[in-house]
Amino acid sequence: MEKWYVIGIKKNHEFKGNDGERVRGQLLFLANDAAPGSGVEGQYCREQFVSDRVQLNVNVGDQICIYFNRYGRIDSIQVAA
Repeated sequence: MEKWYVIGIKKNHEFKGNDGERVRGQLLFLANDAAPGSGVEGQYCREQFVSDRVQLNVNVGDQICIYFNRYGRIDSIQVAA
């Protein structure tokens, strides 16, 4: 599980996968406080693609928890309490 802040969302994002099929989902733009000892001051950010297969009900400003399956793919995303 990882906790992130949602700073942006690009809905209806799609691209061609390696097999030539279209992959649809959303791009989340996320920020998090830098971990102690990481060599980063302040915050760092990342872009995360989320397939339409994952139920997603988040808004800009939400803090979310991302859960990954054993293959390193997103299993679920929940708004942190």
